[in-house]
Amino acid sequence: MDKIIKKKLNEILDKDCNNSKKKLSINDLKKFEKKYGILVPEEYKEFLTSYYSCYVNDDYYYPMIEKSKLTSEDGMEVIDYFYNLEFISNVDNFIAIWGDRVLPIGRAAGDFICIGIQKENFNKIYHLYHEDEDRANGLYLAANSFNEFILSFKYIESDDDDIQCVITWNL
Repeated sequence: MDKIIKKKLNEILDKDCNNSKKKLSINDLKKFEKKYGILVPEEYKEFLTSYYSCYVNDDYYYPMIEKSKLTSEDGMEVIDYFYNLEFISNVDNFIAIWGDRVLPIGRAAGDFICIGIQKENFNKIYHLYHEDEDRANGLYLAANSFNEFILSFKYIESDDDDIQCVITWNL
């Protein structure tokens, strides 16, 4: 994994909070790819095989490239947590509802953060607003790659102490 990405993860992650003691192996991911005929982007594979579930430090947000009427006024969004083992275990339900154009990599207040898996959107990150009536699929572009997504997080001090995000942490 790129040193700049690791540095950014060290900035945004709460190292004292670990929600899981398991992470995916390369073998798990190969089985998953074969079973579904899906290729997982390398940047995201590195993340899944290196990090456990953990909270993001308070007040870290990412900017949206495409904004919906549900996007906050300043164009910044928050993610509750990134999936690790759930990435594989919950995929059947997600594909049944949303199709196989993207896969969920995390949740954000009832919405999903997704990664593109088709040729035309491979490795792009989307915010799926599940209640968006303006687009049939509810997908809005957040970043052009997983690494770009991680690097886009910004610290913005807020008055809301209840906002917390979960991400995976490398132990």
